[in-house]
Amino acid sequence: MMINLHAGRSAELDFSVMYLPFQRNGHLLDIGCGNGQALKCMGELGWQVQGVDFDPEAVQIARKKGLEVRLGSLEAQAFPRDSFDAITMSHLIEHVHDPLSLLRECRRILRPSGRLALVTPNINSAGHRIYGSSWFHLDPPRHLRIFNIGSLTTLLQKAGFQTTKIGTTVRDAGNAYVASRSVRRTGRYEMGSRQPWSARFWGKAMQAIEWAWLKIDGQAGEEIAAMAQK
Repeated sequence: MMINLHAGRSAELDFSVMYLPFQRNGHLLDIGCGNGQALKCMGELGWQVQGVDFDPEAVQIARKKGLEVRLGSLEAQAFPRDSFDAITMSHLIEHVHDPLSLLRECRRILRPSGRLALVTPNINSAGHRIYGSSWFHLDPPRHLRIFNIGSLTTLLQKAGFQTTKIGTTVRDAGNAYVASRSVRRTGRYEMGSRQPWSARFWGKAMQAIEWAWLKIDGQAGEEIAAMAQK
């Protein structure tokens, strides 16, 4: 049987819109927006977008793209209640000291029936089972806590959200496997470093294997993707 080396393609497409249904002129806030690349794409799709990030350099880059991006924590922005139709967070909650307070603030500033979409590493992933302490997404000391489906669902419920959909995905599994193998072999991995063709091919093959694994174990994906509603 031919290995499916495009196993992450549909997951990547879903992630590109953060699993949100289209809402023309809906107001969207991206927390941890970085340089605004994803935010700009959502704006081009018809959303009215704003962003928040801690990194001054990233905020400046985003602003140069014409985006409205604020510097600092979400709580410090003091957005009015019921400000947004959707809030997105990609690989942000694992960095937060008090994720419950963050989620409660998200709920406060969402409009009635507003949606929260978040993506975060999955502690129960196949990659963590294979690589253990060398699993790239452990990423100490930057990552403060890593969730599984159950713990993230509980956290969302404590914050007052209704979890409408939650599952795991192989979207970026190929890169995670390449990084984890590097950590195991050398003790380190440099983000964004150019990897040899053989390593990238191996990562894609492992992503395909995880995609098949996911068919029999829904918690095997490298990331959790969660949709919740106010």
